[in-house]
Amino acid sequence: MGNVFAIRRRKSGRIARRLKDAPLRAGEDRTHGLVDDALKRARVRGRRFARDAYAHPDTLTLVRASDYARLDATEIMRRCEEGSLYALPDPEKKQLRRYPKWQFDAEPGRLDAVLRVFIDAGTNVWVLHSFMIHEREVLVHMSPATVIVDVSISVRPVIELAMREVNAEQGAS
Repeated sequence: MGNVFAIRRRKSGRIARRLKDAPLRAGEDRTHGLVDDALKRARVRGRRFARDAYAHPDTLTLVRASDYARLDATEIMRRCEEGSLYALPDPEKKQLRRYPKWQFDAEPGRLDAVLRVFIDAGTNVWVLHSFMIHEREVLVHMSPATVIVDVSISVRPVIELAMREVNAEQGAS
């Protein structure tokens, strides 16, 4: 049995070398499959992140957000449209939204300053949310959301980090 596998490995190795050494045909790109696979994996990770973030207990329905923030639901929706708050769309039902709870604990001016960077750049809400919730070394291993909520910490480093990330994202596309 071991010999059969050795023969198959040698054959597949010779075929791979022949393919590698063969001249490219017009318009042919041998990395295309690898790029497609990487893109597919990134999309799967993105969908998983969206599903998990949307289902997280710290994201609130409009009714619960209204109760938590002691704001009328129409006021919350108005603030989202203005860019003073943000909402996560349901990955399956686009008309539904959930609101990250932490933003209702933030001082509005601090949150506005960071959100404005992303809104002005037309950033996807999932990119924004990922930015907000992940800890950053430059923020002494705190998330931007934590810094925004804590009024004893300057929000300036978060704004600068947001500008760098938005510029890097625009340069990558």
